[in-house]
Amino acid sequence: MLKAGTCICPRCGKIFRMAYYYNAPSAIGARLSYSRQNHTYRVDPYFPDDPERTANPGFTLQLATRIGKKEQGVPYSITVIRQMDGRSEKEELTMRHSCPECRHYNTVLPRHYGIYPLYVIALAGLTSAGKSAWLTAIANPNNLARLNEAGYSMHLEPDGYSGSSSKAEPTVPGSIGRTTYLVITDREGKGVAGVLLRDFSGELFAPARESAEWGSYDWQNYSSDWATFAAQGNEYAGPDLFFIVDSTVKSGKHADQETGAYNTLRNNADLTGRPVGLILTHADKLMEEKPPHPGDPSGTVPLIDSKTFAVNAGYRMRQLVPRMALQDYIVTRCHNLARLLSGTGLYRGFLVKSCENKGGLQDFNNPINVLDPLIWALNTLGIFPVQ
Repeated sequence: MLKAGTCICPRCGKIFRMAYYYNAPSAIGARLSYSRQNHTYRVDPYFPDDPERTANPGFTLQLATRIGKKEQGVPYSITVIRQMDGRSEKEELTMRHSCPECRHYNTVLPRHYGIYPLYVIALAGLTSAGKSAWLTAIANPNNLARLNEAGYSMHLEPDGYSGSSSKAEPTVPGSIGRTTYLVITDREGKGVAGVLLRDFSGELFAPARESAEWGSYDWQNYSSDWATFAAQGNEYAGPDLFFIVDSTVKSGKHADQETGAYNTLRNNADLTGRPVGLILTHADKLMEEKPPHPGDPSGTVPLIDSKTFAVNAGYRMRQLVPRMALQDYIVTRCHNLARLLSGTGLYRGFLVKSCENKGGLQDFNNPINVLDPLIWALNTLGIFPVQ
């Protein structure tokens, strides 16, 4: 967990503590600071890679935004007045809270980022497993509303949600993956914590260098991205919880690589004492279709049907607890990696359906168990009690 005021960039994974703001059209950066002596905020030009220009920028900045108490000195955007040295003209600029480490990418941070303590959850797994679809589904306000209906004492609010459907596009090979940022509030609407869920490109778990399917991609090309995000010396020991995502429907050479992917993860991150969950996506395929291989143990489990795991299931305790226990039982029976993880301490297996592809769009209106892994994770971390 990162204390309030400390951020980790969703893109580059670097840790920073300053309130840095950036205006893309003018390529001007600034640092927002608070004077405890005068009880006022001030904004100064700041260029992270150019100390000389920071000291002599050739202009001054004046803060024109009033910062509220809720923002605690880290508003999403600020308005400043720029005046060039020796000139009377003034220019108004809007600057957004950004990462000072990967500023060349203009990484704008989510709203409320850095205001609350931040918990980090990392997702890893092979390509086409459904990591990105699950991340999008759990940020769907229609899904999160079911937690409010169930009477939970805390509320989850997504940042930057873009609709109930999105393009059915895989994560681009070698990209940074995708993120979902959630804010946890109490009954009175007061912010308690922020939760960053970070997805990593499946190339980190590529099966083999010589595999033609992966072309020239090699997981080692992406392990540095993971390693930076996973640990930064004494400042940051890595994510608070890990999810490994896999598909219930195996195909070809991907059928027996889950354990290898887990070992790759373990080689690049310290999993000691960290909770690990295994999410099997496309659970509906086990309900509707015959197992792809006659010897697949999942085909012998009579509990996977639409009555057991209904669409849009409820989240009251009497429904949630037995459903999660049943998922864990089934996953442990039918998955090699689950059997390995079940003896390692804090572990739970899940069966979900995040979305379905309709006309090239991911439709998130008929999920199955989609919030169960998230509830388990937040409850395990002690920031979202389910009772």
